[in-house]
Amino acid sequence: MQRSKETLLRLHLHQRPHGPFIVADKYKVPYVGKGATANGKKGKRKDNSAAFYGMIANVDENMGVLMLKLDEWGLSDKTLLIFMTDNGSSAGNYNAGMKGKKGSANEGGSRVPLFMRLPGKIKPATDVARLTRHYDLFPTLASIAAAAIRKNLDLDLDGRSLLPLIDNPKATWPDRYTVFHKGRWNKKDAAGRWGQGNTDPDQAKYKGFAVRNESWRLVVDALYNIEKDPGETTDVAQQHPEIAATMRKNFDVWWTDVRPLMVNEYATLDTDKPFLDQYLKQEKSTGIPKWIEPKL
Repeated sequence: MQRSKETLLRLHLHQRPHGPFIVADKYKVPYVGKGATANGKKGKRKDNSAAFYGMIANVDENMGVLMLKLDEWGLSDKTLLIFMTDNGSSAGNYNAGMKGKKGSANEGGSRVPLFMRLPGKIKPATDVARLTRHYDLFPTLASIAAAAIRKNLDLDLDGRSLLPLIDNPKATWPDRYTVFHKGRWNKKDAAGRWGQGNTDPDQAKYKGFAVRNESWRLVVDALYNIEKDPGETTDVAQQHPEIAATMRKNFDVWWTDVRPLMVNEYATLDTDKPFLDQYLKQEKSTGIPKWIEPKL
């Protein structure tokens, strides 16, 4: 990054609080014995939870280091810094009162933070309290870069630029239905448990899906007023059957649209796995060296 001051650089830094929950003791130890438990349970997974929170502390520290280095290198004003996650919490006992965690179709399984920093373009402490999705990032980045998305590509984008909301959180933002699906079904002829049970995506269509707009969240058959009940404590589908029916109809349209695109359903899994193969080869020949923390 320091050497790329005058060139376009996309740097993807990936450190996730995730199994196998390996982190330096200096991050983990502060949480041991402080009531940190994985998935809200006590006992054998307690140490994993301390490591989980330690990994979050590690991410926090390194984001700070990255921001300081950008300032030091004079790159802050021309670097868009994005912090986000891909799904809800996978461990730990805190989820901001939301229902569900990773793998759930509920709010806690899919609602994630998105922070963006670009001095001179994005005003600090701007809070956008509107429903947005990950696929809004592509048109957003194109807008920030003043890059035109060629219409002749026929991309049929679902996303839209967040730039109007970044500039003005109260800007007009038409409501829309957006769909979530766990996408968890097994695969025919796969080894072990992954090849057992249902291997037909269409049989899993109505298992673990959700539809959201600004006010409502439909989770399979349960309907929640997400504005008034963000913790999804009360199913109001019987009181609002027309809303539930409209949201399910939108899900059906979405499934019909995306199902033909699931081309990997018929791809064989009987192929080499280069990363695993190289790891095992190195482990056998020279061993895996112990990681040494770099000095920045």
